[in-house]
Amino acid sequence: MLEGTPTIKGSSPIERYRLAGSNCRYYVPCPHCKRYQWLEFGSPDTRHGVKWDKTDDGRSDPARAEETARYACRHGSKQIHDHHRGWMMRRGVWVPEGCEVHDKAALRITETSLKSGQPEWTWNGWQNAEWIKGTPVRDSSAASYHLSTLYALAVGWGDCARAFVEAKGSPPKLRNVVNQWFGNTWEILAKKTTWEQLGDRWINQLPHGVAPADTTCITIGVDKQQEHYVYVVTAWGPNDRPHDLAYGYLDDHAELEAIIATRWSAGGGSVPAAATRTRGLQAELTLIDSGYRPKDVHDFVDHCAGNGRKVAACRGSSTPLGALYTIKRNGKQSANPGRRIIWVDTSESEEWIDKLLHTLKPDDPGAQTLHAGSLGEHEDFLVQCLNGAQFLDNDSRNQARETWKRIDENIPNDYRDAKRYAYVAMKRTVRGRQRVVKPEGGYFNQQQKRR
Repeated sequence: MLEGTPTIKGSSPIERYRLAGSNCRYYVPCPHCKRYQWLEFGSPDTRHGVKWDKTDDGRSDPARAEETARYACRHGSKQIHDHHRGWMMRRGVWVPEGCEVHDKAALRITETSLKSGQPEWTWNGWQNAEWIKGTPVRDSSAASYHLSTLYALAVGWGDCARAFVEAKGSPPKLRNVVNQWFGNTWEILAKKTTWEQLGDRWINQLPHGVAPADTTCITIGVDKQQEHYVYVVTAWGPNDRPHDLAYGYLDDHAELEAIIATRWSAGGGSVPAAATRTRGLQAELTLIDSGYRPKDVHDFVDHCAGNGRKVAACRGSSTPLGALYTIKRNGKQSANPGRRIIWVDTSESEEWIDKLLHTLKPDDPGAQTLHAGSLGEHEDFLVQCLNGAQFLDNDSRNQARETWKRIDENIPNDYRDAKRYAYVAMKRTVRGRQRVVKPEGGYFNQQQKRR
């Protein structure tokens, strides 16, 4: 006997076993029309499933969803409430894939069994089960069953609705609801969003190298490879809104330093301060991945510090840090003792970029934009940004864990990593500060002098 929770669609062992067997679902009767159906959460496009009232402006609020949730019958959309659930579940029957329920027979058998306190039938194969109609797709000794939290009497429709609404903005949390609550496999979101669709959402009219007028800071994320550097320059606006104004490949330290030293123009002439337009905006912090040849990276960081440029080494951490990032110094036994490194929480930063890719719409706060160009010009960048997702893996103790990996191992995801580092650089830059726009343009820190 095997029991388990489904994981990723197409790579879930428990799903393969279920689909290879009878693949039974538990059908329950509607308390109103008495017709049988299996329970599923549904979607806005289905008339059946868990439904709830939205706010006056059309949003789904967790508390309102929990308070107003009900189930709409598959056969007529009549409202089924929590107090009906016990009656329904006690009269349920198992039905194999390919078959339907003989409603009157199923209700008669279950009612009689409830009254007598014992089953009123003798099991002799699906072909003799009088409560089903049709022929099973697989009628063999391999019995398999699917059951979700929707059937649990300890969990109400409101609990399910609230869990879904709270998780909707975060693909990893939504995956947990789909796997753990609904008992379904999770389809990798990147497979649903094409790079062309992503480009249509992200690309705007600002030319290459120009930051939006309301930019508060610029940061750079760099992913170091064996033969080159991959960089992304990001201008940050209100609500942590990112605009990638430049990206590309660099051959050496000199080219990278030139990018770090660049003063970027802003806003198509609409920047309020003439001084800002003249000087341009310079990156406040650059983070460079030091996973490959860390000594070279640390030496470059020291070189930039000597020239007055803020550059820091970083590393990704697959172990949860309890925060987006943490700063540590290498120990004495390290190849680079005493060097400071910004450790980046892989899971938290990946969740942020996944939200940009698959959840936020163009008008949402914090939505991403990308400098002007054709889809073809941005193809490599967009494809790399999409090339990442959560997978179920085993750790050194053979315990299941979720890890972020490339979806296609033949395609890099360097730009995706560089974007994550630019994000952490921004959070590090504004941490503990409140940026306020000065009347003459630019910004200052309330806790520091004007600059």
